[in-house]
Amino acid sequence: MPEFQAETDIYKNPVIQTMQLLPRISIIYTSLIRKANLFRLIYQETKDEKELIAALNTHKTADLLIDMMRYEFQEDDSKIIWRKYARESYDDAITAAFLLKDAEAALYYMEKSKAVLLADALSERNAQEQINLPQEKLDRINTLQAAIYEAAQKENDQTEQLKIKGELNKLLDSLKQKYPSYFHFKFNRQVLDVAMVQKDLLNDSTAFVSYYVNDSIIYALQISQETVQFEKIPFTENELEEWQEMLQWATKENLYNTKLKEEFLSRSKNLTTRLWKPISPKINRYLIAPDGWLNYLNFEMLAKENDNDGVEFLIDNNTFNYTWSATVLQYVNQAPPMASKQFLGIAPIVFTDSLNLNTLENSLTELTTIQNIIKGEGLTKEEANFKALTKKLAQDYRIIHWATHAQVDGDEPFIAVYDQKIPLSQIYLFDFSNTELVTLSACESSLGEWQEGEGVASIARACIYAGAQSVVASNWVVNDASTASLMEAFYQNIAKQLPKDEALRQAKLELLKKGMPPAHWASFVFVGNSSVLKGLEAKGWFSYWFVGLIFVLGIFVGYRWKVA
Repeated sequence: MPEFQAETDIYKNPVIQTMQLLPRISIIYTSLIRKANLFRLIYQETKDEKELIAALNTHKTADLLIDMMRYEFQEDDSKIIWRKYARESYDDAITAAFLLKDAEAALYYMEKSKAVLLADALSERNAQEQINLPQEKLDRINTLQAAIYEAAQKENDQTEQLKIKGELNKLLDSLKQKYPSYFHFKFNRQVLDVAMVQKDLLNDSTAFVSYYVNDSIIYALQISQETVQFEKIPFTENELEEWQEMLQWATKENLYNTKLKEEFLSRSKNLTTRLWKPISPKINRYLIAPDGWLNYLNFEMLAKENDNDGVEFLIDNNTFNYTWSATVLQYVNQAPPMASKQFLGIAPIVFTDSLNLNTLENSLTELTTIQNIIKGEGLTKEEANFKALTKKLAQDYRIIHWATHAQVDGDEPFIAVYDQKIPLSQIYLFDFSNTELVTLSACESSLGEWQEGEGVASIARACIYAGAQSVVASNWVVNDASTASLMEAFYQNIAKQLPKDEALRQAKLELLKKGMPPAHWASFVFVGNSSVLKGLEAKGWFSYWFVGLIFVLGIFVGYRWKVA
């Protein structure tokens, strides 16, 4: 381009409007990344911060280009490929931000390195609500997306799949012309800065911690309402192997009865010392945005040094709430209209022979116990089939509790009903827009394929994508009986009007105080909006106690009236 050739100032970058006109944008992107890397190499020789600032500015231009390409693609697979390309740029940008002690730039690139496609989906949902697109258009989009999924399940049916995708793209193009404000709202997504995190997500006792992990370094950015702390944590390959082995030991139900206990606690304390640097003694609630292998770490089970030589875990004094990014958390914190119904429990217990899944005897006890705490409906045994489930979900529930099997099976996780293993891709098509809590009381419901630049593609993530405000999910295979006890305590705390993340913490502490090792309580994590579930209609001893009290008072008043 002539305007590029005429430019002599190496510190200037092309503007996005110019780059949109260029063919083969990938070449321009690669050139920008090389230019940014060159600035950092010059800095290593000169120690002139001007070069680092130039590197960050160039990475910002490259990131705008990535955004432009992401918006152009309709296919998630194509978008994920570009997310992988972008990861290299974010790695270098965060390194430059650390050298400059620029926490604002670090937060920007950490946010852009995580779950952007998930944030896009939540932004689009918000756009649809704000702009109020015709319902028939939205229904048509959903129908075509479902048809694409069905076509993808059929062998040798690529022609049909491409035909439907073409129809969907044509519909989206027409909407872009007819409703430009919708597309502007959809794609004008703002990444949270430090001030917005402090204002929108935090209070005096809460901090946000974002991690970025590469092959040998963890960057930790911690933000409270008053302070920002940016740390660099180097680690060796040997340390990483020991920590990951420690995480495997945590899943052993008999850990405390083996020789591994002391070694587990020693390694856990070592990781705590390296990873955990509290920003203020006033903070006792942490919003964690993990990265890389930290996605599989449950911070509450990390042990710490204790003056009394006892075993103390981070959960003893801290509440943890996990999120894919601050931007995603801001979206799920925007409360939707309240659902028309209160609670739906799904507990198949038994499964058709073709699924080859074990019977879950304790799941019926679990669901029955919960329904004695919170009034609601349930699908059990043969009634918990896929057709009945989809019919129920169309009725809108505030809480959905799933006591069943989930598993990372080959390339795609699934969660089971009586007659079907529902794959991850199908969960994405559900509508949980008015659902305040989805509890996935199942094994490995927070696990899945690691997608570089996006995070773990799990059942939990799919529920948030589908509109749920919050999710409780597990990071490993869980014990059926202890899970039932944990869930009973969790819903009792929910009924007591505790915030959802604190309700889960208190339930875990009950099991911990009984001497149970992490395998029995630490697997389940809380993700998303932690606000109190207000106005729930209680059942069981809550309502029976109230009715009993009224009955006794009635007798007493009647007696006094008769005596008078």
